[in-house]
Amino acid sequence: CSVPENYSDNANDCNDSNADVHPNTVEVCNGVDDNCDGIIDDENSLGCTIYYYDGDSDTYGTSANKCLCSGDGNYTATVSGDCNDSNADVHPNATEICNGIDDNCNGEGDEGFLDTDHDGIADCVDNDIDNDGIPNNEDNCIFLPNTNQVDTDNDGIGDVCDGDKD
Repeated sequence: CSVPENYSDNANDCNDSNADVHPNTVEVCNGVDDNCDGIIDDENSLGCTIYYYDGDSDTYGTSANKCLCSGDGNYTATVSGDCNDSNADVHPNATEICNGIDDNCNGEGDEGFLDTDHDGIADCVDNDIDNDGIPNNEDNCIFLPNTNQVDTDNDGIGDVCDGDKD
């Protein structure tokens, strides 16, 4: 028995009116289930776009990605490089502020801010600006090392930085 013309011995074709739609074709980003697998525009379809995982909705994603015909779930960012995907204020295009973290994801935190003692911690977040081992809130001269905290005139300013010792 032979298959009549315009008929098939395979009932898996999901659209007899379109010759480009059949189980052996490649899925294309076009809003059609081209390969009859029950999924319209599968992941990795021809013409897909790389979308990165963006858990904080700041439009910047992590390195995790999927090739999709359109953004889906948390895979919505078209730019990667987000170094803290739980904080929408942290991403590659953020302005660096002095807060002890790397806001702009360049691998440096608080770059461009004053670091008096050159210890790699910006003064605005350094609890020992002069690096003398005395915390700022206990130091009577926070910008110059004054480990012995001598204050001859008892004015609350250490002798090391007090221009008036009387």
